[in-house]
Amino acid sequence: MKKLLFVLVAIAFVAVSCENTTEKTEENTKTTEVVSNEIVNVNMADYDSLVENLVGKQIAISGLVDHVCTHGGQKMFIVDPNSEARIKVSPNEELAAFNTDLVGETLKITGIVEEMRVDEDYLKEWEEEINQGMTGEGQGKKESADPQDHGGNEAAASELDQIARMRAQIAETEKGYLSFYSIMASDFSVYKMD
Repeated sequence: MKKLLFVLVAIAFVAVSCENTTEKTEENTKTTEVVSNEIVNVNMADYDSLVENLVGKQIAISGLVDHVCTHGGQKMFIVDPNSEARIKVSPNEELAAFNTDLVGETLKITGIVEEMRVDEDYLKEWEEEINQGMTGEGQGKKESADPQDHGGNEAAASELDQIARMRAQIAETEKGYLSFYSIMASDFSVYKMD
């Protein structure tokens, strides 16, 4: 009888310990989810030094709006008056656009840090688009797409010069590309000064 009772207690103990393990695993999964949704508070002056490690993460940052795109409000730039920091911010689908009335306001922005990589393939595509625009693609524009002969098209010449500068910068990096960072804003609020 004692043996039977001992076996039943052992089975019950094993069953309970298995259930506890399952509960702990579920608790750890929930904790991981909470951590992945965590918002990292970032000081604007520290943004440039931290940004590589913030890509794909949700951050909260504050800055003074110094420009809002007047053509649809699809981007704005925030600055820190005490540093050289300037950050491009784009609205997500829910925000849709920024109002130009925000210029001069200090905002607290929540959003995801994004990285755009510019490599040689990207520059070749961009150069091709410029050259196609210069030839007019059947629109009666200049036939030559020679980058040295801009035919008075100052905008194209400026873009081609920018491409050349980027190629030189890429050649100096070990990564083989340039990174440009921005924030895709999901929310913002205006600081009200009392």
